[in-house]
Amino acid sequence: MSLGVGTIVLLGMPAVIVCAGCQTTCDVTCAEAGAIVDRRALTAPIVSVRTDPPCTVNQALLDDGGSGGEVYVGVDGTGSGSCEIYATLADRSTWVAVLSWAFGGSGPCCPNVTYNVGPAPMFTRGDDGADAARDQ
Repeated sequence: MSLGVGTIVLLGMPAVIVCAGCQTTCDVTCAEAGAIVDRRALTAPIVSVRTDPPCTVNQALLDDGGSGGEVYVGVDGTGSGSCEIYATLADRSTWVAVLSWAFGGSGPCCPNVTYNVGPAPMFTRGDDGADAARDQ
């Protein structure tokens, strides 16, 4: 049990209080939705990859030239939702994957626990014309 110390004002005079559980020390890794995107179907090396907030993709993939790294997408947000991950390949094609997640609760150490829902994300060939028009 940890004891917390706080100051409150009683009748205009400061008073120090001690309470059990007022201070929480957290040394845990909080659960966060995320996954390595299955890229076995890709027809060429990735030259760029992106997603919209609250999702993020790893920079290490692009740092190694896109040919050997894994595409990891993580969620840094609250609640439930989904995001699309777009990969542009060396052959100029666009591929899309989807990650969906749900809110799993909160606690004193982990205010936003999320977990994956639905199928694991995997790249499928996107509508290259629509993606190219949107990206301009």
